[in-house]
Amino acid sequence: MRQGMFEVLVRPKGRSAADEYPFRGQTWIEGRHNSSYVIELINHSSNRVEAMVSVDGLCVRNGSPASFASRGFVLEPNSRQAVEGWLINPQEAASFVFSTRSQSYSEQMGAGGNQGVIGVAWFEEKPPAIPLAHTWHSPINTQPWVFSSSAGSTLLSKSGISATSVGASDMGTGFGDSVSFPTTPAQFSRKSNTPAAVCVLHYDSAANLQRMGIVLKTRANNSVRQAFPGETTDYCRPPPSWIGRKWST
Repeated sequence: MRQGMFEVLVRPKGRSAADEYPFRGQTWIEGRHNSSYVIELINHSSNRVEAMVSVDGLCVRNGSPASFASRGFVLEPNSRQAVEGWLINPQEAASFVFSTRSQSYSEQMGAGGNQGVIGVAWFEEKPPAIPLAHTWHSPINTQPWVFSSSAGSTLLSKSGISATSVGASDMGTGFGDSVSFPTTPAQFSRKSNTPAAVCVLHYDSAANLQRMGIVLKTRANNSVRQAFPGETTDYCRPPPSWIGRKWST
């Protein structure tokens, strides 16, 4: 999903980004049970920005209820960063895993009710003040320190946005295996308390999406890569709706 200069992709481990389905003013993706995923943040702008991430209504940094007052990840200009999971210390995260509602992290922590939604609020950086002649300035920076990646591309802080899915999702996001996700301190001063853009992605099982009326795309099997895919057949492959020698009804 892209909003202006900011983009969010949900990428299951080992696969390309999940297909997105616009439906009744919302954007949906398919979640596959027991499949881990990362949330990829992309900053297409020429400025540093902060992206605050929420999963199932909880902050990915500390598991608290998400809000716009929470802090997030800072991305450098024209950069991207994959959020690997729920942060458990400055070096590791517990991977995001599509699970049932009862197995979701939010449900197990007694904060269920918002399963099936991923939100990212994007904040612009406050420009540095231009000093005036003969004006004293304090050397002390009163802005709070928060976490950022060791590569200098992200900054983490304290919670996420709240975004509620329409209807009860069949799924939630679990607390998966530990993965490496090193972070270091960084600072970021927001230009405004109101985000410049908000991206919200709803997710559910294939069965529920189809029940809603969403027609899912078929994913090609990428487990076997071919050097010359155009040489695999001399004939036209029938479409899915064609059975035998007639069209299905």
